[in-house]
Amino acid sequence: MRIITLTCPDCGTVAAGNVLESQRVMKCPGLGCEEVLRFIDLTDDEQTHITENREKYTLD
Repeated sequence: MRIITLTCPDCGTVAAGNVLESQRVMKCPGLGCEEVLRFIDLTDDEQTHITENREKYTLD
């Protein structure tokens, strides 16, 4: 399992890649930050890895 994250370019808050995959577009979870984070902001390799290994990124 790889830990894939995206750092908000505005405030530095870290968002999990699997959350971005499930929501595709989300407001940054940083307090008071209005930046929009997108799944497509991850590299092609990271996107492919998450979508091909979804079962590894779920909580039981």
